[in-house]
Amino acid sequence: MRLEVEPTDWGQVLGEAVANFLPLAGEKGVHLSLRKPEELPKVLVDKFRISEVISNLLANAIAYTRPGGSVELSAQADDLEVTTQIKDTGQGIPESARSRLFTKFFRVSGVLEQGSKGTGLGLYISKAIIDMHKGKIWVESSLGVGSTFFFTVPVVEAAKELKVVEAKKEEAIAVPELAQPAVERSPTPVAANTANKKTKRFFKRKS
Repeated sequence: MRLEVEPTDWGQVLGEAVANFLPLAGEKGVHLSLRKPEELPKVLVDKFRISEVISNLLANAIAYTRPGGSVELSAQADDLEVTTQIKDTGQGIPESARSRLFTKFFRVSGVLEQGSKGTGLGLYISKAIIDMHKGKIWVESSLGVGSTFFFTVPVVEAAKELKVVEAKKEEAIAVPELAQPAVERSPTPVAANTANKKTKRFFKRKS
């Protein structure tokens, strides 16, 4: 997998993500909202890849939030990075599972996986993408209250210091343990209805 990074309007990325997921949230009876400052600094990211992260986290949040609940996407920035949050009023994640959430093929057993057909790769892939951007990803959760996933990406100037450089098309940047090639790029990421569909799309072979 390669990164093709460029200065990106983070507010626009978040707005597009929410717009893509509003139909799914409406079908589920979940209130989806966006909260952010009027202005956010530009970040140096691969828009296609980072949109996969947001889509995976939003899909999970909606899937595990009961009808009548809410999911909020928000962001705040400092001089070095933008921190994005996906907060839900869902079932919460057991403390024993949180340290393994981002490992390959891990799925939370019990009530959280009922009706889920996911592969256990969505959060693993998300972490790999965030790591490539020199960011961080983590979760805070309380059973019966909900979960908040956080991730950071560096603002443009900080990204240059961290050597998150624009990759030439012929340069490949490896993701550990991801053996299959990534999906072809499309001009506009289309939100999938489930995390499982997005995982399949991520691993689709190039034609």
